[in-house]
Amino acid sequence: MDQLSEWFQRTTDLSCTHAFDGRILSVNPSMCRALGYSENQLLRMNIGDLLTPENRSTFPIYLATVRQQGSASGRMIIRTATGDRRVWKYDNVLVAGVVMGVGRDTTDEDEQQRAVISSEQHYRMLVENNPDVLMILDRDGHIRYHNEAAVRGLQLQYGPAGILGCALGRLVHHDDRDGFETAIARLAVEGNCVERLDARLRRHDGEFRSFEIIFSRLMRRGRVKRIIVNARDVTERKLLEQQLEQANRLSSLGRLAATVAHEFNNVLMGMLPFAELLRKEGIGQDLIDTSTRHLIASIKRGKRVSQDVLRFTQPAEPTLAPMALDQWWNRFLPEVVAIFGDRIGVESNVQPVTVAADPMQLTQLFSNLVSNARDAMPSGGILSVSTRTPHAHEEFSFGVVANPERFIQITVRDTGQGIPVELQRHVFDPLFTTKRNGGTGLGLAVAHHVATRHGGHIFLESEVGVGTTFHVFLLKVSPAEVKELPPIVVMPRPSLRRVLVVDDEPLIVDGVVALLELEGFEVRVATSGAEALREVEREVPDLIVLDIGLPDMDGLVVGRRIRASHPTLPILFATGHGDSQAIPRDEHTTLLRKPFHFEELLTRIVGLDQREDV
Repeated sequence: MDQLSEWFQRTTDLSCTHAFDGRILSVNPSMCRALGYSENQLLRMNIGDLLTPENRSTFPIYLATVRQQGSASGRMIIRTATGDRRVWKYDNVLVAGVVMGVGRDTTDEDEQQRAVISSEQHYRMLVENNPDVLMILDRDGHIRYHNEAAVRGLQLQYGPAGILGCALGRLVHHDDRDGFETAIARLAVEGNCVERLDARLRRHDGEFRSFEIIFSRLMRRGRVKRIIVNARDVTERKLLEQQLEQANRLSSLGRLAATVAHEFNNVLMGMLPFAELLRKEGIGQDLIDTSTRHLIASIKRGKRVSQDVLRFTQPAEPTLAPMALDQWWNRFLPEVVAIFGDRIGVESNVQPVTVAADPMQLTQLFSNLVSNARDAMPSGGILSVSTRTPHAHEEFSFGVVANPERFIQITVRDTGQGIPVELQRHVFDPLFTTKRNGGTGLGLAVAHHVATRHGGHIFLESEVGVGTTFHVFLLKVSPAEVKELPPIVVMPRPSLRRVLVVDDEPLIVDGVVALLELEGFEVRVATSGAEALREVEREVPDLIVLDIGLPDMDGLVVGRRIRASHPTLPILFATGHGDSQAIPRDEHTTLLRKPFHFEELLTRIVGLDQREDV
């Protein structure tokens, strides 16, 4: 008994004894502390006195249960000395005519349980009423749970359990399945915690809907246990975006047509007076030279306009190779001087550094910068070009460049009119121009495009009345990788003498034929694809200059038919279009873009001739 008495006094359980009528006979210290009463106070009380009013009606039932069954258990709500309501879980037994009670305060546990239940109910309501499709997948992508939105959004007419256990990949459009499977595979192993994907899912009626899908993973004991899918139907939004994009494209096309027409009208007007001068009798050699020079300058201007349009509408990936920047600049400098004339001076400090670049695209980028500088200095000025290597963690006032030590910075500065602050953020926008005399508004957009496709950057600084500066960043490479540019040599006389020119434009044919005949070539002409095939069948030439855009058939088709019977016959394709992906790539074929200089044509002929010799 001494041990039982000691346990009664020391236990943290709420222990007491009471008579059949509920009179309290003994209490332990834990019960006194829990209720806030002293032992003497409790010994003068009845268990029923501790119950809340709503619980007292059940107290006689409790006493009857103990008397009849010898034990009772359950929960009762107790009021403490301070008036607090507490929930007790009790297990009481009848021993030798006395009820021995052991209780435990479960108020906090009950509140936590109710909070958990309430949270689960709220969570379930959120999940089930969420308009997004929510799913839980296993590691292999099989559906283990989905909400009501999946039933509505995917029209699961065969019931909510219809796709449980099925692979979600079965609902993914076959064109999007690789991306879906890749996302699931990346989540199933160590890697990103979240994957995003645009994919089309098939509804029960067979229609595919566009969804934005976010995958996240549920980890347990360091392993991926489940994959959570949140998919939002964006079909209508994508349709609206397509409609808006089409409307913007049509609007841009109209603006592009207007600006290009304006620019080409200026080009043509720059040619027409000098062409008429050449027709006059008795003009001197000086005037002939001047007219010829202006005609060539106008043609070059028109060529730049067409190249900008093609670069903007049909962007081509650059062919990057290590390039000595100082060598490239020395070859480009005469063109800069020709663009500026005598009004604008050029100061350059281009270091012998090496960049990864496509020389032709880089020339186009800087031609646009130089042309803008010329137009910004109508009364003359200075253009300065310099290069430097930024140091690591360097910060710039004009923009942010990550890891700047990887780049070569090329600075192009003019002393022109400058650009107002409110217009500077638009200078790289397509079709935006600050020129009073018009312009296509494509030059700087193309420059930005070329710089970014090179993995670099281009930034603007400008102040009205002071001038404008462009900062171009190109990736630098090791000088050891540079191949020396071939020296300029006198062009050899090609052995390919019999040329078939295939083009339906009389002006082009007359000019090219005249120039070729002056160089000693024997020239025949065909103005259609069918006529070209007949000419080749009648007599095989040494070389064919073949226009792609013929009136009766595609020039590429003509070329394939000729190659079928003459696989080594050199063909020089000429095109004014930007897309050249379908041009055959072999040693007997080359491409020339219109408009081209006659020297370019001769260079390509010589190149094909040398390949033939090999």
